[in-house]
Amino acid sequence: MNAFTATLVNTIQSRSIAFPPDNDFSLYAIWTIRMALEDNDGQQKPDKTSLEAAAAWFAYAAPTLWKLSSEGKEFQGKIAKQGQAMQGKEWRGFTKERWEHWEERLKASGDEGLVAKANRAFGEAK
Repeated sequence: MNAFTATLVNTIQSRSIAFPPDNDFSLYAIWTIRMALEDNDGQQKPDKTSLEAAAAWFAYAAPTLWKLSSEGKEFQGKIAKQGQAMQGKEWRGFTKERWEHWEERLKASGDEGLVAKANRAFGEAK
């Protein structure tokens, strides 16, 4: 499901189609990646299922996620807030700082296969 949604978001963005205000599916990327890479303090590794879901977003939509992060796309309210372990950040959407955190945490996850795929996606996105 994450791969499909990531592909959908990437396709919509690459064609410069505006998301309807109530249907901006890029928010699902934040929720998925937040669960895997922001909700623990780094002392414990993310669970494999969450990590694979987050990696799907990078594999299928890294260029779009990087673009949104570079542009500082925000959402209203706290719907896209930072994860539990990131208190004090006040993130409300995509930021370069958040992207860098995701990149570091994914590389530190210890899953060599996912890290290799993510490294390729990160490189292609930038």
